[in-house]
Amino acid sequence: PALRGRGRPRGRLAAELHAAALRAGAVIRTSAPVVSVSTGVDGAIVLQGGETVHAGQVVIATGPSAAARLLDVEVAPAAPVRLTVAEITAHGLTRSPAGSGVIVAPDVPTPAKALTHVDAKWEWAAAALPPGTSVVRLSARDGEAGGLDAPVDIARAVRVLTGVHVAPAEVRAHTRVDWPDAVCTPTTRALLADAAERRGIHLAGAIAAGTGLASVIPHARRIAADLLSHPIPHEGARHVR
Repeated sequence: PALRGRGRPRGRLAAELHAAALRAGAVIRTSAPVVSVSTGVDGAIVLQGGETVHAGQVVIATGPSAAARLLDVEVAPAAPVRLTVAEITAHGLTRSPAGSGVIVAPDVPTPAKALTHVDAKWEWAAAALPPGTSVVRLSARDGEAGGLDAPVDIARAVRVLTGVHVAPAEVRAHTRVDWPDAVCTPTTRALLADAAERRGIHLAGAIAAGTGLASVIPHARRIAADLLSHPIPHEGARHVR
């Protein structure tokens, strides 16, 4: 696993990046949706409400549908992603019977396409949990369908994928996470890359590098190095929160 042994929860990544950016003199602006981007000698980023920010270099790091709107290119709608995260007290799970997780074959009768045993994969997660408690993340085959929303459904899926008997009452807590604009197909990625290149715009994140931090982080570092090697005269059109 790309993050095994790092010793820090992935949830801290945004906070660490925020702090590093501020130390480097960046200004971060939130709750400021971008409605259009133009490029040129003095490119313009138009925000909701009509405000304009000028920038010599633009990097788009969004989901595929949002990037397509900003680049004025038509792409197929992104398939939604649905995750269910559950805290389970079944004793058999503490032995990590499926290791750090499983990818599910299409013919297995379950609405989950993957299971991640969170505390088996990341030591920081195991250290944060009470004894006898495990956390699993189930990825739904169909991001728009149900089947992993109730304790009885979660218990059934975990039994199928790990072989451990889990009673619905042992699913002590669960939550659902939906990502409506996350999956970027190779066709969409190629269309976005072509449109961005023609307009002199950089793309970052999964829309350019593919999924997973092991792909996204090195790609982002290459973009940053390239931007820093070509400073612009009016570099630093600063934003405020």
